[in-house]
Formats: sequence, C-alpha cells, structure tokens
Amino acid sequence: MAVNVIKEKCKGCSICVKNCPFEAITMENKIAVIGTACTGCGVCVEKCPFKAIEKTEEEREVKDLSAYKDVWVFAEQRDGVIMPVVIELLGEGKKLANEVGCLSMAQIRYMWQIMKSWQPIVPMHTPR
Repeated sequence: MAVNVIKEKCKGCSICVKNCPFEAITMENKIAVIGTACTGCGVCVEKCPFKAIEKTEEEREVKDLSAYKDVWVFAEQRDGVIMPVVIELLGEGKKLANEVGCLSMAQIRYMWQIMKSWQPIVPMHTPR
C-alpha cells in the first residue's frame, strides 16, 4: 500500500504534517512529501481538506496454499510463562490451519491443552 501526494491539489497548508503520528511528512517547495517513515496509516488522507493525498492499494499476488502442509505457531515465553500474545497467535494459526485444511478442532484443543500445562524442562535462571 502506498500513500501519495497529488501535487496539483496540494496547497501547502501542512495540516498533514501536523497530523502525521509518525512524522513521515515534510514540506518541500510548499508541497507535502511522504517520507520513508510512512506506515500507510491513512491519517493524512483523512485530514487533508483538499483531497490531495491518496492511499493506493498495490496488487497482491495470490498465493497458492495447496503446496503448504501444517501450521506452526511459536509461543513466546519468559521465565517459563507463556506470553499473552500466544492466545492471539494460536487463533490466527487456527484460521490459517482451517484455510489450508490441516488441523481438526480436536487437534487444536489438544495443542492448547499442551500449551496451558507447559513447564520448562530446565530452569530458565540458575542460582549462582
């Protein structure tokens, strides 16, 4: 996705500069310039009163998922405690597994039970 300035419409008001949460817009010769820090959030598009900034979607290549088997979800942990983001990752993994057709709900429930009861085999910190 790209954010572009339509130079013919830009009036140099700098409203976009003031509203960009990533400080990714500068003014050059009274024209807004989108820098490399742009994340494509679209705040500038909404704030521009002259409709001089547009967000365009790049065409995405459609991936053939038939070549893929299984879905792996790596669980982040600290001091033997699984981080809360793991629940979200498992949910996304489940969606992808359903899309690819590689996991049943029983297998997902089994994996979740293993994750909930996981304990480190060796202590993460050894006393000195």
